[in-house]
Amino acid sequence: MTTGDPTTLLSGVAVETWLAGEWKTLCLISAVVLSLLWVWWRTGSTHLLIMLLLRWLVGKRSDASSVVKFLEERTDLMHFRAVTGVRNAPTLPAAERIIQWSKRNDLDIDMVGRAHRYLDVRRPSLRTGPSHGWANWGLLCGLLLWLLAGFAALMGALAPPVLNVIKTDTPYLVDGERAWQFRWSGTPQALRFTRDDCAEPERIVEATQYAEYDVGVLCKLLLSEPRAYLRSVLRQQRVAAGIAALLAVFWGAQALLWVRSVRAVRALHAQMAADG
Repeated sequence: MTTGDPTTLLSGVAVETWLAGEWKTLCLISAVVLSLLWVWWRTGSTHLLIMLLLRWLVGKRSDASSVVKFLEERTDLMHFRAVTGVRNAPTLPAAERIIQWSKRNDLDIDMVGRAHRYLDVRRPSLRTGPSHGWANWGLLCGLLLWLLAGFAALMGALAPPVLNVIKTDTPYLVDGERAWQFRWSGTPQALRFTRDDCAEPERIVEATQYAEYDVGVLCKLLLSEPRAYLRSVLRQQRVAAGIAALLAVFWGAQALLWVRSVRAVRALHAQMAADG
């Protein structure tokens, strides 16, 4: 049995993941970025983010110039957008008109915020939303994306480390004791080989029909006591799967929010028609 650093022994193997870095730091940065993206998405503007940055850097200005007043009004508008979800309100007077309109028609401002995509902020009034069939397609799309997120998270949690042999561009699964070729349809037990089988690599090639070069590289890995190396690969792989799952959850949520908007505008139209 040979020993040594797997990272120096295995110049022919590449980790089948683009992620390499300290995962704790990456998770913290991702949380901050997602929070900032949520504020930007909710308000439809970077104004709040820039104002927070400026106040942190230079402090709050106390003079009463027209520029400062404008920025304060803009900040109030962003607060209105963030709280109500009506991110297409262009000015404070427009926001006030929307508030008065919702009160006159006895409409819940939260429902108005959900239907903001179909809100004409100039009058204000509601446009006709998509048909019920389009909403069903959006719901299906959102659910499929969430299903994909669950699959990515499950694969990240259960799959052993995936390595790619560079020369043949072939992915393999390696759990420290065994190795087998990665196949979406599943790999039969007969095509898996252990570190003990590596005593006779020619038999592995004959039994599995794997490339001789691949078997040599994988056996070198299995015989080098690679547990610490594979744990590092598996951690990176799981973080990558987690990020993919988060992206699928985000876009699935966008689809479901669109469906909620369609249903909200239909409900508001029905309420306004019932009220005469």
